[in-house]
Amino acid sequence: MVVKRWPSGRPRGWSSPSRQPSMSDFRTARAQHGAAGHRVDGVRLAAPLETGERGALVMPDLLISDGPGGTISMSGGAYDPDTIRAALLFFNRLDSPASSIMQFGEEVPPGLEGRACFQRSRALDSGDVSAELYQQTLLTVFQALEDREGGLWSIATSANAVGLPPSAFGDGPAFKFALENALPVPDRAVSYDEVLLYRGRRKSELQSLRHHMEGVALEVARDGFSPLSRTVAMERFLASIDDYCATRREANFRKRLSSLELKFNWAEAVRAIAPVSAIALGGGTALEMLSAGAACIAVESTLGFKGKKSVDSPFEYVFRAGAEL
Repeated sequence: MVVKRWPSGRPRGWSSPSRQPSMSDFRTARAQHGAAGHRVDGVRLAAPLETGERGALVMPDLLISDGPGGTISMSGGAYDPDTIRAALLFFNRLDSPASSIMQFGEEVPPGLEGRACFQRSRALDSGDVSAELYQQTLLTVFQALEDREGGLWSIATSANAVGLPPSAFGDGPAFKFALENALPVPDRAVSYDEVLLYRGRRKSELQSLRHHMEGVALEVARDGFSPLSRTVAMERFLASIDDYCATRREANFRKRLSSLELKFNWAEAVRAIAPVSAIALGGGTALEMLSAGAACIAVESTLGFKGKKSVDSPFEYVFRAGAEL
C-alpha cells in the first residue's frame, strides 16, 4: 500500500492533540505578482484535513471598490449566517482566507470563536492594497489547498458574494448543477452549537446527501445528461433528500428551504455537449410535504475554473436561503 505523506514526512491524516501540523507541513508558494505594486510571497496554510474530511472556503460578504486618489471603498464585511450554517452541515472544516496586509471584515463568525471546525489560512502579501486583493486572496489560498489536498476543498458562498476573480475562469467550460428550493437548512436564528450537535447526530445522512448530489453531477460531467442519467439522477437524489428531510423532523429548530448550485469543470469527453436542462422533483417525497414551492434540478453551462485539476469534486457551492419552513 502506498502511503501518502506531507512534506514533513508524516503520513496524510496525521494529527496531534493540538490539531496543529509541523511548520514543514505549511506550503510556501513561489512569489506571485498580481496587480501593479502587489505581490504574494507565500501562503501559510492552517491545519490539514483529517482522513475522510472535506473542507470549504468561506469569506465575509464584502463590497469593495477602488476610489479616487488610491482610496478603497468597503461596505459589509460580515459572514452570511445562512451560508455558514449550510456549509457547517456538509463540510467538516471551514477556512476563511486572510491577507497579511488587509483585513476583510469579521475575523470569525460570531459564535464560532475557538472552534476546531473554523480556521484561517493566510496569504503572505506585500506591496499596495487594492480592491481586487479580496478576490485574489481567496484564489491564492484555494489554489494552495488544491496543491496540498486536491479535490477535498470547495468554495462555499452566498448568491450575492463577490467570489473568485474573473481571471480564475476560462480554462475550459464547466456546468452548474442547481437544486432549486430543495435543501432544508437551519434558520439563522439557530445557534451554531445546535447546528454542530445536529451535524454530529446525523453525520451519515448529511454525508450521503452530499455524496449523492456530487455523484449525480459527476455522472453529468462525464456522460452528459442523457434521458437515462436524468431518470437515475432524480431517483438517487429523491432517495437521499427523503432520508435527509426525515431527520429534520427530529431537529426542533427553525429551518429555511435553500437553493444550492454546485459548479464542476466538464470532463474532456463531454465538453462539447454542455446541455441546458431541468428536472422537476416531486412524487410524494418528504420534500413535497415540506414546501409548496416547486423544487427541481437544473443543469446549465458556465465558465470553468483554471485551478481545479479534476472533475471529481465541485469547485464552488453557492447557497441561497429561501422561505422559512
